[in-house]
Amino acid sequence: MKARNAALVLLGIALLVFAFSAQKEEIRSETQPEGAIRLHPPNFTLASLKGGEEAMREVMALHRGSTAIELEDALVAEYITQDGRLVKVWVGIARDENTAREMVEQMRAKLGTSGIFTPEGSQSVAGIEVFKARGMGEWHYYYAHKNRVVWISGMLSEEELGALVESF
Repeated sequence: MKARNAALVLLGIALLVFAFSAQKEEIRSETQPEGAIRLHPPNFTLASLKGGEEAMREVMALHRGSTAIELEDALVAEYITQDGRLVKVWVGIARDENTAREMVEQMRAKLGTSGIFTPEGSQSVAGIEVFKARGMGEWHYYYAHKNRVVWISGMLSEEELGALVESF
């Protein structure tokens, strides 16, 4: 009897391991047709994830309910780096690539006048122009990629920033 119970427990554990390892690391939606988002970038641990209406509410609250925000969907993820730093990523899914680019241009124009952020130029990361700003005690990176507008906040190495940009 004990051997049978042990075999059932081992089978259950094996099924759980298989189920978790088979989970997709990408997210696709009808409003995000431009390619998948990798939710598990290398060297980061996913701490929390919000999508849909909950993520849209958070993004809109950050922009004080601005009607200039034309998002179809949103995603908010928090990651922990290997050495324990918190990194937050906001992804807005725009109608199309042009809308995403226009939104980033609006952000660039308003950022320096906010009094919260200091623009620090841009850099090319994985072939994408990523804009940088300082504020609230950390670095912020934002860019448009395909139909997405991405904002990343946290103290990141170049390697870590590259992994996140390639994921989103």
